[in-house]
Amino acid sequence: MWEYISQYSPKEWIGFAATVGGILFLVISVVSAQWASVRRAEMRALQAEHELALKQQMIERGMSSDEIARVLAAGQGSAVKKPRCREDSVDEPAKV
Repeated sequence: MWEYISQYSPKEWIGFAATVGGILFLVISVVSAQWASVRRAEMRALQAEHELALKQQMIERGMSSDEIARVLAAGQGSAVKKPRCREDSVDEPAKV
């Protein structure tokens, strides 16, 4: 074993280690990125499943579609946006 190792110079071993390390780094980076994207997709699917179950429960309770939309919007952290002004009101022109 030592004879085989001593055949090569330290510069060659450093080059070999750098090459193997670089390839290993790339493989681990690609695998971890793919793993993370799979986990994100699983989390989105689980969230959609929970939201669907919640909608089904609210329908079974007899809630209206407006109430369901309000509950879902509140759960997402955003409120249902109300219009800023009434549709039947007309703004007065500004006097200069």
